[in-house]
Amino acid sequence: MIAEFIEQPISGKFTEKHFGQVTSNATWILFTNNKYEQWVASFDSGWSGYSNFIIPLEEQESAFVVVGGVGYLIDISNQDVTNFQFHSGIKTIIYDEVRVRAIYSDGLDIRFINYEGVVSILYDSRYFDDVELLEIKENTLHARYWYYQGADTPFSFEMNLVTGEFKDSYDD
Repeated sequence: MIAEFIEQPISGKFTEKHFGQVTSNATWILFTNNKYEQWVASFDSGWSGYSNFIIPLEEQESAFVVVGGVGYLIDISNQDVTNFQFHSGIKTIIYDEVRVRAIYSDGLDIRFINYEGVVSILYDSRYFDDVELLEIKENTLHARYWYYQGADTPFSFEMNLVTGEFKDSYDD
C-alpha cells in the first residue's frame, strides 16, 4: 500500500475521488492498494500555512491524511473517506504505532483518532498557545508547547500513554 502527494494527474488516467471543494489549487494524492490498483483523490487545499501529512496504516489499508490542517481518514481499498474531516486546524500529528492511532493537535489541546475513525481527547488540562509533537518513545509522548503569557520560550511536555500521567517544565 502506498499513498503519496502528486501533481494534478491527467484527467482519465486514474479513478478520481474528490473530498471537499474541487479547485484549481487542490492537493492530489495517489493511492495504491495491496492489489496494486491505483486511484487518486483531490482535497480542498485547506488553510494557508498549515502542513500536509500522510500516515499510512498498512494492515488496515487506510491512511490518515492531513491537507492544509484538515484531517481525513481514508479507506484505500474502498476508495472512500472513513471519517470525513475528523478535525480542522491540525498543526502537528504523530503516529502511535503501538495503539494504531494518530495523535494530533490544533495547538489548543491534544487529541487522537484511531483506525476506526473514533476521535478522542488525549489531553486538555492546560491551555496551550501552540504545540509541537516530537516523538513517542517507550510509551511516552514527547512534545513542546508554547504558553506566551508564561514565557517566550517553549515548555517541554511528556505524557505516559499507558497511565495518562504527564509532566511539563511549566511547573518546574
